[in-house]
Amino acid sequence: MINSTSHNRLTATWLLIVLFLAFIAHLKSAMATIVVPTADHHLVRQAAAIVQGQVTRIESHWDAGKKQIYTHITVQVEEVLKGELAQTELTIKQAGGTVGGLHSWVHGSPEFVVGERVLLFLTANSDGTPRVLGLYQGKFSVILDAQTGEQIAYRNPRPEGVRVLGRSSANQTAPGSSLSMRPLAGFKAEIAAQLSVERIPSSSAKSMHSTPVSQGVVESRDEFTFLGSPSRWFEPDAGLSIAMMMNSQGEPSAPGSGFAQIRTAYQAWSTVIGSTFRFQDGGFTSAQGFSADGVNAISFGDPLGQIDPPQDCSGTLAIGGYFRSASETRAINGQTFFRILEGDIVFNDGWQGCGFYEDFSNLAEVATHELGHVLGLDHSPDVNATMYAFAHFDGRSAALQSDDVSGVNFIYPKSVSTNQIQYADVNGDGSADSVNFDISGGAGIWVSLASNTDSTLPDMWLQHGPSTPDQIQYADVNGDGKADALYFDTLRSDGVWVSLSTGSSFTAPDNWLQHGESRPDHIQYVDVNGDGKADALYFDTLRSRGVWVSVSTGSAFVSPEMWAQYGPSTPDQIQYVDVNGDGKADALYFDTMRSNGVWVSLSTGSGFTAPENWLQHGESSPDQIQYADVNGDGKADALYFDTLGSNGVWVSLSTGSGFTAPENWLQHGESTPDQIQYADVNGDGKADALYFDTLRSKSVWLSLSTGATFGNAILWLP
Repeated sequence: MINSTSHNRLTATWLLIVLFLAFIAHLKSAMATIVVPTADHHLVRQAAAIVQGQVTRIESHWDAGKKQIYTHITVQVEEVLKGELAQTELTIKQAGGTVGGLHSWVHGSPEFVVGERVLLFLTANSDGTPRVLGLYQGKFSVILDAQTGEQIAYRNPRPEGVRVLGRSSANQTAPGSSLSMRPLAGFKAEIAAQLSVERIPSSSAKSMHSTPVSQGVVESRDEFTFLGSPSRWFEPDAGLSIAMMMNSQGEPSAPGSGFAQIRTAYQAWSTVIGSTFRFQDGGFTSAQGFSADGVNAISFGDPLGQIDPPQDCSGTLAIGGYFRSASETRAINGQTFFRILEGDIVFNDGWQGCGFYEDFSNLAEVATHELGHVLGLDHSPDVNATMYAFAHFDGRSAALQSDDVSGVNFIYPKSVSTNQIQYADVNGDGSADSVNFDISGGAGIWVSLASNTDSTLPDMWLQHGPSTPDQIQYADVNGDGKADALYFDTLRSDGVWVSLSTGSSFTAPDNWLQHGESRPDHIQYVDVNGDGKADALYFDTLRSRGVWVSVSTGSAFVSPEMWAQYGPSTPDQIQYVDVNGDGKADALYFDTMRSNGVWVSLSTGSGFTAPENWLQHGESSPDQIQYADVNGDGKADALYFDTLGSNGVWVSLSTGSGFTAPENWLQHGESTPDQIQYADVNGDGKADALYFDTLRSKSVWLSLSTGATFGNAILWLP
């Protein structure tokens, strides 16, 4: 369920916003309750008492011992359908309410208004006081049909902040399901018939204390209802992470006690490229349940008895919530947010054997959804989103969808640069992986491994100090088939530092080559002599205007030798790829200053031949063209991203001795040339198009090559 917020600006500085495991919409309050709808006959069987009456009084109380707000709703009892009550007045105790400037709400809680007539299914709190069974599911309003004069029992089918599992609609009419509206007389007759047939004992009602003891500050209210406002954490704005801790008892029925599933969910939200938000795994804690104890805790097994147990795998799966400031706000992207100060999640007990905890991906999806609420997201209207109001349980685990990414990017925006992401096969499986050099909050290299038409959640492979993204490139310099990380330290040592790939991380860096004063864009790494090891090629546009090659020995770069001489140039005019399929990278110079042609100098293994014009262009900029083998024939082709005119990607295939006339393989909207790169991500030998949309979604979109065109774009890296 979702959190609620108070518009009552008073003096207290905290708000408790309690959520139940459900799914909310993006820019409302953002905590939720997840519910598997309970059939009416289960409510009848589980209830300690069922009563009809009228609400006469509502009072909220602060419980200092439990660090919670509770609201007492007094009902004048008109009829007892189940149970034995000694008094005609009954006071129930519900978590949540408002005292001073402190507001608390459990999403999915039943709502009450003074003077309202109600039909209630009741159970006992841990202290023996009565409460409504199953949150909103155990409370019906009794209203009058103006046309027929008939009394109707009405229940809100889906309150704000409730996510529903296991049903496509809260109004299903299949046997055993629950209706949101039905004639009161008929409903009461069904209850009586079930009680008569099943002879359900009702003695448990006698043990309930009908009048809860009031403690601390008391405030009278006319209603007990949900109030909502957007909230977010402010720490990420300063580059700080939000530490979450798990109760060490875990969930016995879940694989690995559920800890890995929670950590996977942390990782999903913490590696969104365009967001500053990061969860931190704070380890284990003895803290449990909901309380303002200063610990962001995830508990299992409902340790404080705050949730009704399930019946027949239906009921409340988990609840969650957070405390927020009553007054501190901040405007982000034109939206005002209250400050979240603490968050908790509690998984219920009694769900063993129902398939929720036992399945790794199901629990990971639920945890991801709940943590999305903890960071401030509401339910998404997108049916594919993990933050949608219904669970999918389609094997997605902790995977985020495009609307989830848009939501967290909106609440926690971060500037991104196109050159922070590159693509290289770092684990040697033949597919290009996504490598993100994230310089925010402590620079690190984050790797998302490609897996056919999917990519894994990012893992940090190497930690860096202060850097810029253009200082690093990736190439296989030792010939083991795995791309290594090469850092050109132009800020300090002017050396090329190599971190070899182990297939699961990068090693500590070694200095392979020393340079004088340089710029990062002067150097590139490709195999120019065909020995399977990438060499260092330095285009010295500041002095000699020559291309200097330092061949890789597998453990260092040798002293540089000049392989080619050019006239006045800029470093971005030259690239190196194998255009004739002989296994040696050639030099391709895009002469945008004079001829507007692509001039190719083939590699002989010990030098470059005299340049020949392979492709003529109109007025262009060097960054508009790249080279990659898009049809799988072993020869790199020319790909021109025409951002000045058609906004299309035009492909000129290599024949081995020239480039063919260009054809439009992919159409884009308004873009910049640096947003697109080409790499083979599915291992079919054909380079695909990867578009890093830094202007809108801040995500990477993949268009697979068919060998004759690029396919429709799919979300590749959130």
